[in-house]
Amino acid sequence: MVTYLILKKQQAEAICKNDRQAFMSLANENEEILQQRTANTFHTPLHLASRFGHIELVTDIIKLCPDMVAADNSKLETPLHEACHQGNVKV
Repeated sequence: MVTYLILKKQQAEAICKNDRQAFMSLANENEEILQQRTANTFHTPLHLASRFGHIELVTDIIKLCPDMVAADNSKLETPLHEACHQGNVKV
C-alpha cells in the first residue's frame, strides 16, 4: 500500500486560485509539497493546476518536478488526463 502526504488546504487554495507566487513560495520552503495528494482523489498539485487550466503554474510545477507528469490519481489518471477531461487543451 502506498502512503501519501496529504495536500494542505493552504496549498490547494493557492493552486485553485492560480496564486503562483504563494504556491511557489510554499514549494520553495518545502519541495515535498509537489509530491502531496488530495485526501480522496489523490490529485497532485499538477493534477489540480491542469484541471483548472493554470498553464503557467503547470509549467512551474513541471520545471520543479518533471516526474509529476506521470503521477496518477485514484482513477489512475495523469495530470494530462485531468486537463483533457476539463477541456484544457492548452495544458
